Amino acid sequence: MNLKIECVRDKGTGCLSQRNAGTSNLSPCPYDRIHEFIKRADKTFPTPISERIDIGKLTTKILAKAIVLEATVDKELVGLSSFYANDKMQKVAHWTFLAVDPQYTERGIGSTLIANMLSILKQEGMLSVDVLTDTVNTRARSLYEKLGFKLVEEQDGRARYCYYLAREEDKS
Repeated sequence: MNLKIECVRDKGTGCLSQRNAGTSNLSPCPYDRIHEFIKRADKTFPTPISERIDIGKLTTKILAKAIVLEATVDKELVGLSSFYANDKMQKVAHWTFLAVDPQYTERGIGSTLIANMLSILKQEGMLSVDVLTDTVNTRARSLYEKLGFKLVEEQDGRARYCYYLAREEDKS
């Protein structure tokens, strides 16, 4: 499997060819590609995202304000994650979306997207990241707990998890 993780959008500053490439080359935003992926992924969630928010509005918001990671296999989009790292006062990031194409689950793609997100958040100086999920989404909850996320609260059918980022300078 030829898996590639790429940051295609960095906090509304433009679409990037690669986050770490050190280039400022901007390309057209991948709205259609991301919108179609989220629409397909919508059906895989225990409670579809479309029951809470219009997918077009979600895609627009993600592309305007979030950091977006794509996982591709042979140029096919098979996984997507988006998160916000814009709370510079509290240094709390908010993870808003993760989905992997059902044909590619159980291959570590979700975990790889999460690991890349955590690495970026450390670089951004964030102290923690939180994520909300449906309490019935046992697959997501199991993954979060396996990766070290802590359950903070459960309320109204939603579970909030938090991951505390240890910065290298804090370890010495």
